[in-house]
Amino acid sequence: METFLKGFLLLSAIILTLSSTASGQLTQLRFSILEEQSPFTYVGNVAEASNIQANRSQNEIARLRYQILTQVNPNTALFVINQFTGRLESAVVLDREDLCQSSPQCILGIDVAVFMQDEANPTQLTDLIVAFQVNVELRDMNDNSPTFPEQTITVEFPESSSIGFEVLTSTARDDDGGDLNSVQTYEFLNSDDTFDLQVLRNTDGSEFLAIVLNKTLDRELKEDYQLTIVARDGGNPSRTGSVNVNILVGDANDNRPVFLRNPYNVTFPENQPVGSVILTVSAIDSDDGQNAHITYKFGSSSRSQLFLINSTSGEISLRSALDYEISQQREFSIVVEAEDGGDPLMASQVLVNVKLYDVNDNAPQININLPPGGVDVSEDADSGYYIANVFVYDIDSGENGTVTCSVENEKFTLVKFSKDIYKINLQSSLDREQAEKHNVTVVCSDEGVPRMTNRTFFTINVKDVNDNFPVFSQTRYNVSIEENNSIGDVVSTISAHDNDAGENGRVTYRLLDRTDYFSINPGSGIITANVVFDRENITSVFLRVIASDNGDDSARFTSTANVTVFISDENDETPQFHSDSYIFNVLENQPLSTVIGNVSAYDKDVGANGDFTFSIEDGFTRFFEIDNDGKVRARLSLDRESRQEYSFEIFVTDKGVRKDLDPRLSPCTLRTRTIMFP
Repeated sequence: METFLKGFLLLSAIILTLSSTASGQLTQLRFSILEEQSPFTYVGNVAEASNIQANRSQNEIARLRYQILTQVNPNTALFVINQFTGRLESAVVLDREDLCQSSPQCILGIDVAVFMQDEANPTQLTDLIVAFQVNVELRDMNDNSPTFPEQTITVEFPESSSIGFEVLTSTARDDDGGDLNSVQTYEFLNSDDTFDLQVLRNTDGSEFLAIVLNKTLDRELKEDYQLTIVARDGGNPSRTGSVNVNILVGDANDNRPVFLRNPYNVTFPENQPVGSVILTVSAIDSDDGQNAHITYKFGSSSRSQLFLINSTSGEISLRSALDYEISQQREFSIVVEAEDGGDPLMASQVLVNVKLYDVNDNAPQININLPPGGVDVSEDADSGYYIANVFVYDIDSGENGTVTCSVENEKFTLVKFSKDIYKINLQSSLDREQAEKHNVTVVCSDEGVPRMTNRTFFTINVKDVNDNFPVFSQTRYNVSIEENNSIGDVVSTISAHDNDAGENGRVTYRLLDRTDYFSINPGSGIITANVVFDRENITSVFLRVIASDNGDDSARFTSTANVTVFISDENDETPQFHSDSYIFNVLENQPLSTVIGNVSAYDKDVGANGDFTFSIEDGFTRFFEIDNDGKVRARLSLDRESRQEYSFEIFVTDKGVRKDLDPRLSPCTLRTRTIMFP
């Protein structure tokens, strides 16, 4: 049986400070802590170790905030940090063997970002100013004993074996790490010096335990040995583990199989199909017959759970799928044994080195880290305003894991902060009145073949700023109200719109002048009359309306509209003659239609209400007629001897309508006495 060190894949974000080098590497902080300590044990202080407070004012130091970035890194759950002081503590009991298996060194990497709090708004952070890669070394305690894969093993030495002949078996495993707490020595507990032990190390660092023959064997004198191997670590106090060994002495089969190559090396991709052959080993035996019949198998220390070997052909095939990114081991050393068919059989071993290589089978992973202020951005934010940071990683290797990113929104820009971190900044100003929300999509692609791409997005809410004037539906209003109105009658409704939101967009109205004549509702813009108007005294009123938004007193915007109120006429004036009576003199026997006189009238109303017509009293229309100009004409030839005088009434009537009279009598009528003297 065998023991293999399990690799530890350290997933940690690489973060650069603003003073990072051009290569993308950033300042690292290193602390250490002994395993198995209680939660909230002090690990270190990021502020002190980084000297970030140097050359800063007390005000700036007080506004520094420390945060562990919570991207896809399992180590972030192991620690907590005081956001105000930078003190780093353990969050749980840390077990080195659980976290790092048997790795020689256990480094737990986390990423710590430092923000500067906004002085004016403590709930906002102005920017990500620096970030560190913090590596915490988890120191080992000697709390595990060495263990062998099996309690008892059986090996065989042919009696013809020469001194120095070796049989390989598994070393012991010790889950503790470091040079002292791991296995240091092996020894036989009850050996008679026939056999010795030797540790063999491969180039990849793996180890095998060889049982070495020190003396010539004679099966007829002794056919087996029962020994105990003890493994001892270097801890204080030391811990031990043991395995019982049955050594059988076999009869001579004087030729071993010989492999054609030693060692074998093979490389295959991680997407190699299960069951496919990755390598064929081959051995020959100089013996004849059954003694030269070779079968193949894995040695006791080989990873048979990952590979299969055909005992007849020597074909090694893949038993289970391997993933380069999650595999704890990417290089394997397999011991293959070739046995002949002799009695006793003879065997040879060869080392097969297997290496797994990466293919581009993982798309970049994107993690958006929003600042504590969230996703609300004021529309007056300047270009370059910090929005968020983007952590991107690709677990593939080489070009397959080299990632570039962009942002799909022209309002924002992506600034590379370090190898794996970008900052999203504002590229151009925002206008809430054009768009209240912006989707910010981040697209990342690797450089593998074929290229793999991933994308994610988040939404920015644009906060309103009072940057719009109220706008009237029209800049000049011409409205009217009929005279003889009632106080409180509605004259008109004035309206203005402000594109801002909330109080910044709520409009209030007021009159700049003529408040003696009119009032305006501050919320609705309805203008009402304060007095009863008489058109004959006033025909129009000019006033100005102010529309104001309800933003902060220091930043309110106003607009002005001009309103002309015309007083419309009502037929409330009676036509008037210029004289109460008229006396005309005319010679008798004048031709028909001779003008014998002229009357005149006036009306203070306008339009139809001020237009009028004349008429003559019934009974006199056969003698006289009157036109619209007030000229009185004779319809007959007047004879003084028949009649010396005519006295009759002339009426003047306007063309308007009286609201307060019967429609039949609605025109205003006035009569005057006209006396005709020959």
